Amino acid sequence: SSFQVVFSQSKVAYCFDFGGAFQKIAPGYLPVSRVYHSPNYLWIDNVTEVSRQECSDPLLRDFVSGKKGEIWVGLTKGDYLVTLFLYDHSENHGPFDIYLQDKKVKSGVVINKRELTKLELSAEVIDSTLRIKFIAGEGKTFCVNGMVISSDQNASLVKIFKDVPDVGLPSVEEVIQKGSPDAKNALKQICDWFISQ
Repeated sequence: SSFQVVFSQSKVAYCFDFGGAFQKIAPGYLPVSRVYHSPNYLWIDNVTEVSRQECSDPLLRDFVSGKKGEIWVGLTKGDYLVTLFLYDHSENHGPFDIYLQDKKVKSGVVINKRELTKLELSAEVIDSTLRIKFIAGEGKTFCVNGMVISSDQNASLVKIFKDVPDVGLPSVEEVIQKGSPDAKNALKQICDWFISQ
């Protein structure tokens, strides 16, 4: 059974399912693997994707892990409730610390195998970016399966980097109308932007 989160005064704005790009996604969640998906949210560290096929819940089956990891979400200014889901069917993780907007909010978090940990954190977004960082102790790892962002205001995702190229691909009709686009050049543009950042 997937976890449905309900807050009394806040409404769920965005739900993210962290893990492998080819895993089943929890219903109602946006998939976020370690690979760049969107100019509105991304892992800025090279995290590891882990999958536990013996676990049937799509939210808990896969997760991202590593020594350190930081996820950025572009959001309109305001106050948010961030709920993190941390679970591994097979191994323990931690201790690790969690930073929110560059301030340490949780110390020494330990995830015991087959025990779901749900953490609720309050965040204020001023500069249009929600930043959550996980830093594990010496020789240890963090794990995080999913994140739900709630707000009592109308929240919108925004671009984290203003000059990022749009990720929208042209429709088939557009391609036929305008002739064949230069795929190599389009890819070079995006790659050049990544390298410059």
